[in-house]
Amino acid sequence: MKKIKIIHIITRLDKGGSSRILLDIAKTLDKEKFCVKIISGLTLDAQEDLDRFSLETGVEIIFVSSLRRDINIFLDIAALFRIRLILKEEKPDIVHLHTSKAGFLGRIAAKFTGVPAVIYMPHGHIFYGYTNFVLTKIYIILERFAARLCDAIITLSDVEARDFLARNIAGKDKFLTIHNGIDLKNYQVIDTNRLEKLKNEVKLEPNTPVITVISRLEPVKGLEVFIQALAEVAKIIPKFTALIVGSGSLRKSLQMKAKALNLEGKVKFLGYRDDIKEIISLSDIIVNPALNEGLGLVILEAQALGKAVLATRVGGVPEVIIDNQTGILVPAGDSKSLAAGIIRILQDTGLAARLATEAKKRIELEFSKEKMISQLVELYFKLVKDAPDEDIKK
Repeated sequence: MKKIKIIHIITRLDKGGSSRILLDIAKTLDKEKFCVKIISGLTLDAQEDLDRFSLETGVEIIFVSSLRRDINIFLDIAALFRIRLILKEEKPDIVHLHTSKAGFLGRIAAKFTGVPAVIYMPHGHIFYGYTNFVLTKIYIILERFAARLCDAIITLSDVEARDFLARNIAGKDKFLTIHNGIDLKNYQVIDTNRLEKLKNEVKLEPNTPVITVISRLEPVKGLEVFIQALAEVAKIIPKFTALIVGSGSLRKSLQMKAKALNLEGKVKFLGYRDDIKEIISLSDIIVNPALNEGLGLVILEAQALGKAVLATRVGGVPEVIIDNQTGILVPAGDSKSLAAGIIRILQDTGLAARLATEAKKRIELEFSKEKMISQLVELYFKLVKDAPDEDIKK
């Protein structure tokens, strides 16, 4: 029985939501039905041990060092030709592209190599929050051109799809929303030894509420607004610990801001961590203060672990959080609203418990890895004209 050969292409496999989702897809697809490979650009801070990933899953990863996030006409042309050569050699049935740079170059390469089916997955809102007005206009023009070179565009949310439609990127029939999904089995058990080690490391005082943000420390993630909100929280709840988990270019300036607002002893910067489940478990509230967000994997993880979540009303987040039912939503960039939401949840333990319970139920129904993979597989079979017969679909 002929397998469907899929090559996934991503700009980089550095730590982040798009890399996590891609590796999860590649790992989970049935190897009896699909032959899966990955092409990645320059990766400096890998999501996980990629050699081990390939060894355990059988998924080959081919690195193209000239494929980079930043625009460089010479490197971009080199990456385009290298990707085209790989596709010509591999002859995939489907090319599935992830993130904007790989999505643009990959669509051109796939088109001129004659790949039967091409899918593009931007992994979030790319038209605002990342670049200036002029570059955004250029992106829109490039996306309109590249949309003609693919068969389907997968968005993480209906809001994201509407963003593309509003800018006339492509017709409605080209878009399909598939929400990110997480492996719920991974959130059923917490490593108690790691949890105790973490508690000792952060030196939490008894009966002190823990407010946590897990995010890249970059401007689009709204950490400056979060720290400003903590100054407001301190006026009502003097005793708390705030954990900021993640790495990024703003770490030093955020530390300086916390110090200037007399929060230095209350805010702990933990850097990048691999014990996210344990960090969420010891938290009383998870906050996502982003100015722009595709969907928010951390929100899903927190809800799967039964924690109350407060997030900004941006991107696809309202499709994950039903306001006042499975979490609290506040306007982006509004430190006072963010502070009020944090105070409300910390002061009303009944509300926090109800939000967490309802959110966990909804996650299990709507945002499982199984549902995400099932929708992808259905699309793959639909797009490949010479797909295997019905036996392979069962």
